Amino acid sequence: MTQQEGASACTSGEIVCMTDAHDWEVQEIGTPEDFKRVELEWNDLLRESDSAIPFLHHDWLRLWWEHFGTGHRMAVLTVRREGRLCLGLPLMEVGARRFGIRITELRSMTNYHSFRFNILVRRGAEDALEAALRYLRARPRPWHLIQLCEIP
Repeated sequence: MTQQEGASACTSGEIVCMTDAHDWEVQEIGTPEDFKRVELEWNDLLRESDSAIPFLHHDWLRLWWEHFGTGHRMAVLTVRREGRLCLGLPLMEVGARRFGIRITELRSMTNYHSFRFNILVRRGAEDALEAALRYLRARPRPWHLIQLCEIP
């Protein structure tokens, strides 16, 4: 992982995390079991965000993953400050072909069954998005394209 000045990194099973110079802790959750552990916090974040749509509720995402996640890798980003969940970005890692070239895409956990998608951000913590972007630039697993679908 390419680390930025003032950043530290850790890896624990299928969770990869990075703490940056701005005291944001970014974690990438790679398994449904690890995602289940943030259920209460996730739903609390949903209520305290401007993106309160049913397709971002933890239960919806969990069930969606059980039915449509086969063959892909979960890559859900969470961003915290002082232990408090401030951002949730439900992504999955997908192998794809573009113009005959094999690439890795990070895609929103959406399809024709989920009509809306957004990034969950706690009101007043909008700068958490910058921490998520810094993490994605330094992500230890390489990727080529981010595809976020059904954003209103």
